[in-house]
Amino acid sequence: MKFYNLALLDIRLPDIEGIELIRPLKQSHPDMAFIIITAYAALDNPVQTLNQGASAYITNPLDMAEALARAREVLEKQRLVMENRRLYLATLQELAERRRLEEELLNFHSNARRCLKLDRLLLIQDYPCAACSFTNLTINHVRLFRRSVIVPQPTS
Repeated sequence: MKFYNLALLDIRLPDIEGIELIRPLKQSHPDMAFIIITAYAALDNPVQTLNQGASAYITNPLDMAEALARAREVLEKQRLVMENRRLYLATLQELAERRRLEEELLNFHSNARRCLKLDRLLLIQDYPCAACSFTNLTINHVRLFRRSVIVPQPTS
């Protein structure tokens, strides 16, 4: 399905009210923005159209500079909303990956302590990819430091 960023709708169309198109179009294209254009500037029309999901309301006669300015504002807001959503989803993915790595590291740590009967906890702090770097150590490397295991911190 093709995505359209913006729809300019006249409030009075031959077959239907422009406001009545907003809801079904929003269902099929949730990110689409709508600017309603009308020559009938009743006081309740702007409020009603904005409540129905329109992004802006312009009255006729159409001033092209105003129409373009509104379109730019609406498209910029749309871009910011979509960018925020993308960043939010990326953050959720990164958080899930960090939790997975933390769980993997804790499991490895628990198994290493159990296998080697260490009486100290192994702490790794401020390590960019602790799970990846630490799992590269073999059991033989860890046995060399049976009582205190030190994982070097990366130098920046």
